[in-house]
Amino acid sequence: MAQILVIDDNDSIRDGVVETAKRAGHEVAAASSGSDGVARFGEGVFDLVLTDLKMDGLDGIGVLQEVKSRAPDVAVMIMPAYGTIDNAVEAMKLGAFDYVQKPFSPGDLRVRIDRALEWRRLQGVEERLDATRRILTPSGYDED
Repeated sequence: MAQILVIDDNDSIRDGVVETAKRAGHEVAAASSGSDGVARFGEGVFDLVLTDLKMDGLDGIGVLQEVKSRAPDVAVMIMPAYGTIDNAVEAMKLGAFDYVQKPFSPGDLRVRIDRALEWRRLQGVEERLDATRRILTPSGYDED
């Protein structure tokens, strides 16, 4: 079970994404604006953030930047209704894990959530392996 934060100013989309994630067995928090979402992010520990792109105030790119500055290893998925290739490229360059255009099916969303959470899990495995290597490698020894 993962901790997921859903940020979208459209009530029906937000509720649908929340319901899809809950049905997949995850704990889900929700926010109706970018600034509220960033505040919620600061209150918990999340594995995945799903955010709309176009919102009044802090938009999805701003949410992505805030989340990544606080927790670089959290997966962030951008969900635009009216995205462009430029938006997608910018989001990916800033560290978004995925960019999924609305409308999407619950099945497609579940697959993308699973993929993001698997990436997140593998990031943790890699970090533990690196820590183990540092412990087991004698000082001054170069592995290469």
